[in-house]
Amino acid sequence: MSYIDKLQKAMKTVKKQTNIFTTFVADDDFFIVEKLIEYKFFLEENSDYSAIQGGHVSFWQEEGRHLLYVSHQYAMKKEYKIDQENNKERAEYYFHNYFNVFYALTRKDLIIHYFETILPALHQVLDCELYIDLIEVSQACFLVFAGKIKIDKSIAMYREFIPDSVAHAEMVRISQLVAENSLTAWKAEFSTLLSKKINLSTLELSELLDIAMIGVQEFQDNKNAGDRKNLRRIEKGIEMDHIKEQWQDINKFINAKITSF
Repeated sequence: MSYIDKLQKAMKTVKKQTNIFTTFVADDDFFIVEKLIEYKFFLEENSDYSAIQGGHVSFWQEEGRHLLYVSHQYAMKKEYKIDQENNKERAEYYFHNYFNVFYALTRKDLIIHYFETILPALHQVLDCELYIDLIEVSQACFLVFAGKIKIDKSIAMYREFIPDSVAHAEMVRISQLVAENSLTAWKAEFSTLLSKKINLSTLELSELLDIAMIGVQEFQDNKNAGDRKNLRRIEKGIEMDHIKEQWQDINKFINAKITSF
């Protein structure tokens, strides 16, 4: 089963739910449920918001050496809103400050529309498996055009990162394949799909997608750098000891829950 097939299968389950919001939470991260409930109330009270998003913070422990990679957005204030009334301005700000979304609470109707209408159309223009970054970018672009977005960096996945050279090499290979063979067609198709819904030309949308892909590439480059010195810019304001303490607390919490079963 391809990645696309898995996503569309998941959407069938989402459609059966009676609630108006849907979320992504990794299976071992149930300790953030209270925060998700808080998010639900926010979206109920603010109909002009399409989603609330949190991120992914990882660290690498090897012989006392720590490698931390995060989006540089995490060097900003704890919480912020992408709330420009003009949707083009929202998209430009969002992608100039791109980060890897890990948690999200999103309006269900928007997610369903993306997976049923936009994603299949994009998949048709590619002659290989749809690269995950293209899925993330197209979904993020659709959501930021559909409404305002709230970012809360207090909700982040803290996880030990173990470099996987094989997986990374495969990601690079697929990325190059898409970039060389299909990215132009993908951009054209996505721009056409979006231009039918919003008051922007396909050229303007294509330019925004260029910004988006640059933002994604910068994030990936920083994430895979492997040299702490190169990560100083995006580590600003983040204390490694604080991350370690939270990681230890999370482990204790999970172990206690497992023991109590």
